[in-house]
Amino acid sequence: MTAMSYLDDPRVLFAAERTLLAWNRTAIALMGFGFLVERFGLFLHIVVASPTEPIHRGTSLVLGVAFILLGVALLFYSAWQYRRVVKQLGPGELPTGYHAGFAVLVNLGVGLLGLALAAYLALVTGEQKTAWETQPPAPERSVERPAGSPHGQAPVASIAPSPSPP
Repeated sequence: MTAMSYLDDPRVLFAAERTLLAWNRTAIALMGFGFLVERFGLFLHIVVASPTEPIHRGTSLVLGVAFILLGVALLFYSAWQYRRVVKQLGPGELPTGYHAGFAVLVNLGVGLLGLALAAYLALVTGEQKTAWETQPPAPERSVERPAGSPHGQAPVASIAPSPSPP
């Protein structure tokens, strides 16, 4: 395998690393957009649907998880591509003591977190209940009215007399 360049300049490595991190930002944006799309389906259900209707997250779930998985695939591919570029650099292009693999570890870590997010969103599906469906109904309060009082009058409150000081 031949060396990619003959510059013996560490800026080549740093340019490759900047490219990797740019792909990292793009992938994170795709995953964030996927999460937003998936959760927007839940928001629409709360705003539009009736409280008794079960939550159906079909299209928003599929699209959201697809965007997240696209971001994860982009992270893994860009890390693989970066490793290929670093292997082709000459000895003068790698600064002494510089750990070129740290950016790859960051990409792989974010990719694994993205997979965990996609799995969570995909597995926590089905007939979920909204917040107002899971709360027990409030107990009925009864108000005692004095005998013979019409409905328009306020109820009489009974207050216990306080003991008088000696």
